[in-house]
Amino acid sequence: MPRKSAAELSIIRPHQAPPKRQPPQTPPTPPDHLLHETKEWWRLIAPEIEPYQYRILQSACEAWDLYQRANAELAKNGLTYVDPKGMHRANPTASIARDARTSFLRALSALKLDVELPMTEEERTLRNNLKGNSWAANRSLYDRMRDDGDAS
Repeated sequence: MPRKSAAELSIIRPHQAPPKRQPPQTPPTPPDHLLHETKEWWRLIAPEIEPYQYRILQSACEAWDLYQRANAELAKNGLTYVDPKGMHRANPTASIARDARTSFLRALSALKLDVELPMTEEERTLRNNLKGNSWAANRSLYDRMRDDGDAS
C-alpha cells in the first residue's frame, strides 16, 4: 500500500452513523431432542437473552437433560454394582450425573440469569402446594417426593 500524502492525511472524513440496531428477533424454537420440561424451560428463558446466548442456553438444556437421564439410571440401578471379581464398584453414571450438573450450572452462570430450574408438572405442583407451609418449604424436594412415595 502506498504511503499517503499530507493532503490525503489532512482530509477529514464525514462522520458515519453507527449501524441501526436490529429489531428484536423471535427466539428460535427449542431443539427436538430435548425433554418436554426442558423445552418449556427454553421457551421461558429464550426471550430474555441475547441472540448470541442461544448456544449457551442449548448447552444448558442438553446438560440438564443428561443430568435427568443419569439420575433416572442411578435410581434404577443404584450407586454401585458388583464387578465379575465380586468387588463393589461405583456406577459410572454417577460421574456422568455430576459432570452434567456442573456443566448445567456453569452454562446458567454464563447466562447470568436468576431463574427457576426446569421442572416436571408434578414437581411444580408439589412446590406450589407446599409454598405456604414453612416446615414443608424447608424440606428438600427429594424428601418430599420420598415421603409422598411412602404414603402410597
